[in-house]
Amino acid sequence: MPKVPPAEFFSALKKGPLAPVFLVHGDDQRRVDQAYKAIETRALEDGEPEFNADYFHGRDADPTSVIAAARTMPMMADRRLVAVRHVEEMKAPVREPIMAYLADPNPSTVLLLHAGALELKKGDAKFEAAAAKAGVSVYFAKPKPWEVPDAIIEMARERGKKMDKAAATALAELAGDDMLAVEMELEKVILYRPDRKAIAREDVLEAVADIREAVVYEFTDALAAKNAEAALRSYRRMREREQEPLMILGMMARHFRIIWKIQEFKQAGQSDGMVAKNAGVNEFIMKKSYLPRLKEFPPRETGRVMRILADLDIKLKSSRTDKDVLFERAVLKLCSRRLG
Repeated sequence: MPKVPPAEFFSALKKGPLAPVFLVHGDDQRRVDQAYKAIETRALEDGEPEFNADYFHGRDADPTSVIAAARTMPMMADRRLVAVRHVEEMKAPVREPIMAYLADPNPSTVLLLHAGALELKKGDAKFEAAAAKAGVSVYFAKPKPWEVPDAIIEMARERGKKMDKAAATALAELAGDDMLAVEMELEKVILYRPDRKAIAREDVLEAVADIREAVVYEFTDALAAKNAEAALRSYRRMREREQEPLMILGMMARHFRIIWKIQEFKQAGQSDGMVAKNAGVNEFIMKKSYLPRLKEFPPRETGRVMRILADLDIKLKSSRTDKDVLFERAVLKLCSRRLG
């Protein structure tokens, strides 16, 4: 069978017989995990899981045991499941016996291979090709930044909710492009307004942004005071709450974008009502939370902050350096007293 396009995978899975091999992989961990679960459910729908399912982890799996499990006949069922999570953690030589199995898979077993983003070096490309030839290979790529709002709208639709582009864009700005983190934040929004069929931008800001307001302002207070120790303490507190660096960056970037817009519209002589409307923030919240910031972050300083945050965004998405190290370096730079 050829590689299956991600958009067709879930509908195709519901139809016809199951393939003897599935490789689900990619850097969109949310969709990879969804596919893994859907295959597992379908493979075991007619049998007894305790007799017909074996699970392995790529880091410590013995390929001989994997193959022995895959060659075992099902008990009181039409098929059995053998699942190996994180195949990418298997060294290429360790995969060789599994490669041999892929050439002649047991038709009464569903061998489910789960992986993150395979690096597609020579060994990985060969492994993926063998899996695709034996059954189905599907790669779930993380949405590009400009695709995230549409992905969020689809996630909301899966939960029976309508969400407009403005609301989805606001959530993307706050949560970043880690789709597992985005899903968690969407769940918070839905729980915040469980009675609403349609999710508006205001719901997102109230449920997500306002929940974190105290920590965000604590962080920016520390930046205004050039207190690196306090800023790092705020950052680490957010990390302890399992908030990802890109998500934290998204909150900070949104906060300073609003300050930047307010400065721009105020300089143009607009009324407070018009400034709030054009900056996309409630007028009361603007007066309470943002106007006091204008003295602490004059336009030149706000521009410096935005440049540092933009540079951090690029590094978090492209560098192999530990993300916490990158963020803490940026915090130290933000707290330096040098302008420019």
